[in-house]
This record gives sequence, C-alpha cells and structure tokens, in this order.
Amino acid sequence: MDFTGEDAMTGERTQKIADNVLLRAVARVSMAMAMPILGLVVYLGSGWLDGKFDKAATDSQNAIAFQVSRIDRIEKTATTAIDQSVKVNDRLTVVETKQATADATAAKFQNDTLTRLDRLQDSMVSMSNAIAALTATMQAREDYERRKSNAPP
Repeated sequence: MDFTGEDAMTGERTQKIADNVLLRAVARVSMAMAMPILGLVVYLGSGWLDGKFDKAATDSQNAIAFQVSRIDRIEKTATTAIDQSVKVNDRLTVVETKQATADATAAKFQNDTLTRLDRLQDSMVSMSNAIAALTATMQAREDYERRKSNAPP
C-alpha cells in the first residue's frame, strides 16, 4: 500500500474539511452579524433622513415666517395708503369747494365789472349827449348874439 497516495487523499480531505469548517464559521458569523449590521445601517439611515427632514421643516418654517412678515408689511402699507387716501380725498374736497367758490366769486366779479362798464358807457353817452346839447346851445346863443349885434337898431 502506498501511504503517500492515502496521505495525500487524507490531506486533501482534511483540507476540504478545514475549508468547509472555515467557510461554515464565516457563514455563521456573517449570519449572526447580519441583523445587527442591518439594524445599524437602518439606524444610521433613519438618523440621516431625520436630519434631512428636520432641515426641510426648518427651511419651510423660515420661509413661512418670511412670507408672514412680508404680508404684515404689505398690510401695514395698505392700511397707511388707505388712511392717506382718506386724507387726500378730504383735501381734494376742500380744494374743489374752494375752487368752486373762487369760480363763483370770479364770475360775480366779472358780471359786476361788466355792469359797471355798461353804466360807465351809458354815462359817457349821456355826457356826450349833454356836451353836444350844451355845444349846440352855446352855438345857438353865439349866433343869436351875433345877429343881435349885427341887426339894425
């Protein structure tokens, strides 16, 4: 019998058994560690996702707060504009009233002035007629006086 062949076969079997045992040990260790490693991966992943969600929520809250402050400023500006428009409306009413009063006063002044000018014109015509009558009377008297002095006695 050849012991070298048998020893080689036994060595091969031993090697296969050792490899098989080592492979089983690695497999068993990996099976035993799979759940904790998976749990760790899930834990780290959920922490990372929570961080992302928290950041998104914070950003969303900041954006909402910014929009609310912007809306508040717009409302204040609108309220101020409404208050000022009421004041402008009151001032416009006063200006329109003063303008209407001034227009009425100006129209009355123009009418009074035209009436006075008409009276002045009438007075000038009367004076012109009176002067013409006086001139005619003086002319007639002068003619009368001239005839009287030229007339035979």
